[in-house]
Amino acid sequence: MSEKVDILSRLDSVQVRMASAILLFVNPGRFTVLDWRAQGVLHGNGYLPDEMPGDPTVDNYLLYLGA
Repeated sequence: MSEKVDILSRLDSVQVRMASAILLFVNPGRFTVLDWRAQGVLHGNGYLPDEMPGDPTVDNYLLYLGA
């Protein structure tokens, strides 16, 4: 799964957030859009260890998906 996000985020002008949106359309049952508000709620309720950085990494997205 991480390789899909990594490959997309290597494209010009595609960062992890945009890659997550593209993957949502590829497989909506498996992927979701990386959203800082939802991540904040997950963090606030103890499902994620850290708040989302300004420029999230592939690992940040995978933790988000797992939550």
